[in-house]
Amino acid sequence: MSVVQDVLLTIKKYNMIESGNRVLVAVSGGPDSMALLHILFGLKDQLGIQLHVFHLNHCFRGTESMQDACLVEDTAQLLGVPYTLEKFDVPAYCVQNHKSNQEGAREVRYNLISRISSQIGAARVALGHHADDQAETVIANFLRGSGLTGLKGFLPLREEFYIRPLFRLRRKDIEEYCKVNKISYRIDSSNKKTVYKRNQIRLELIPVLEDYNPALVNTLLKTAEVLRAEDEFLENEAGKVCTSPMVSNECNGWVLDIDLLTALPLALQRRVMRKLWSRMVGEPGGLGFGHLEVILDLLQEGKGSWESHLPRGIHVTRSYNQLYFKKESESNERAPVDRYHINVPGETQIPGLGVVVRANVLFRGETLDPEMLPAQEVLLDYDKLNGKLFVRTRLHGDRFSPLGMNGAEVKLKKFFIDQKIPWEKRESIPLVTCNGEIAWVAGVRPAEKFKVDEASERLLHLSLLKQ
Repeated sequence: MSVVQDVLLTIKKYNMIESGNRVLVAVSGGPDSMALLHILFGLKDQLGIQLHVFHLNHCFRGTESMQDACLVEDTAQLLGVPYTLEKFDVPAYCVQNHKSNQEGAREVRYNLISRISSQIGAARVALGHHADDQAETVIANFLRGSGLTGLKGFLPLREEFYIRPLFRLRRKDIEEYCKVNKISYRIDSSNKKTVYKRNQIRLELIPVLEDYNPALVNTLLKTAEVLRAEDEFLENEAGKVCTSPMVSNECNGWVLDIDLLTALPLALQRRVMRKLWSRMVGEPGGLGFGHLEVILDLLQEGKGSWESHLPRGIHVTRSYNQLYFKKESESNERAPVDRYHINVPGETQIPGLGVVVRANVLFRGETLDPEMLPAQEVLLDYDKLNGKLFVRTRLHGDRFSPLGMNGAEVKLKKFFIDQKIPWEKRESIPLVTCNGEIAWVAGVRPAEKFKVDEASERLLHLSLLKQ
């Protein structure tokens, strides 16, 4: 099969391009991208596409970089293909943003590609990565300790936008194609420097491994293909879990049911937590195996409360049978809600909590049975409430005399713990107070002092409603 036939087959197999697409071709000036441009130019009428060339001078190699840009410009003009040349001081960018040269160059390059694609209306961006690049990627990720997601290598089609038509071609075949078709290209001298890990893998490690397996590159290509399918399956399963009742979006974060989570296969437990972390930080990757193992180990230690910190400011907390993922800036205790005077009778809105307190005064003959009321309602002895009523949230040092404890006073914090109320919810529980005393922990329990008894004549009926 010829190089062009292989590229055409790859494009069709992965549905990389549709007729009518404008394709931005990223061309560095090296043999891979120059061959890519030449092949796509030859196929453009058959595929029904338009091309636009993009080149970035990273300013790493001085005169060499300028010569790369000149070659790309001359080639685009010769082919009659519109082009965009950009020059960006990537070394300065890396210093300013504390990034490695490779990381900074990639970030700048993809940012510019995104901007230019939007400007010209490109539906796809064609990249020149090939089979040898894939082998290097898989080995590099293996050495770094990656799981399936890393060992599957890069994708032939990513985000329905980035395409790699040379995906299955060997470097030697691409160079031979350039030779046969008299395609000029540039050699990046930095690719021969073994100060970069990627170059060490290509120039030193792979030749040694090929002594053990001469078909190493093709073997790794097949392995990556298998792992890519399995990774996709597990990712889909994790996505189903994240939309199930096991996971809820609360308190500007995510909450997981621990019993349901730990009943999942270990591989899915890890994926679900990594997926939620990625949703919160806005990008995949960056959460290592060690971070997940800390959480999983803590989950196995039994019940109780604990907290852990993940990269990018994500705070993980266990409270009873729930696991909370929140941004650390949002994990701190909420500032107490201002006091709101309760209108009796009437309704009082509590904006900070999104609830309304409804109050009605009843007399013994028309009263309700306190024990039959739902948790969001309460009956109190109105005559014992000899002061104005207010609603607020908890304050440090709050104490409370719960109904049923014969007037014994406990710290409100201990009461919440005894009632197994998750810490995330404690800050939003309304407290009805009278003369500084807590008369009702709304939705949980009234105070002993204000309970209805046989001598009660006037009764205060309070209801907690959502706005």
